[in-house]
Amino acid sequence: MGGGIPLAGFLLKIWTESFPFWLQLSLTFVTVAAFLFLLWVSPRCFTSVDRYGVSWRSVVRIRRLDWADVYDIRTVTPPAPATGHHVLEDVVYVYRADGRRFPLPYLNAEELGEDDLRREVTIVRNIMDEQRGGVWVADPQVEAHIAWHAARYARRYRALSSRTGMALIVIVTFAIIFGLVVAFG
Repeated sequence: MGGGIPLAGFLLKIWTESFPFWLQLSLTFVTVAAFLFLLWVSPRCFTSVDRYGVSWRSVVRIRRLDWADVYDIRTVTPPAPATGHHVLEDVVYVYRADGRRFPLPYLNAEELGEDDLRREVTIVRNIMDEQRGGVWVADPQVEAHIAWHAARYARRYRALSSRTGMALIVIVTFAIIFGLVVAFG
């Protein structure tokens, strides 16, 4: 949780400037509550695999897919940013029979390392193959759907990580801050 210091700086700025008391109190309450919520929830996130299916808990809720509903489990390398600076680590997704994918928390190269991730994914895939029974055949329609979504995600990611996308994000952020200062200042 590296967000504590910027949040403390934000709160210090709010309380040392001449903002209305109601705004200071509201922002402090919301910021501290959100930070405490993330501190409380993040250790409770998990990925679990058993003979019945795959379960995972993200920040918001617990999800479960029975093996009959699991199409595949794949390791995906996120696309490189358009600026070419930082390459993200591999992430593991579970795919439903309709091609929709869900990331599995704590099953990624950043948490486990490359070798352990490969080993864990192999174990999970072996359990999946064992529970499916028989011979599994890839569905061309689902594969096309997965490929289409992967290409769409890569285009969006490159667009948002490009210099133009980053500049647009900064401009919108400053416009929102300026609007709030004008409205409440």
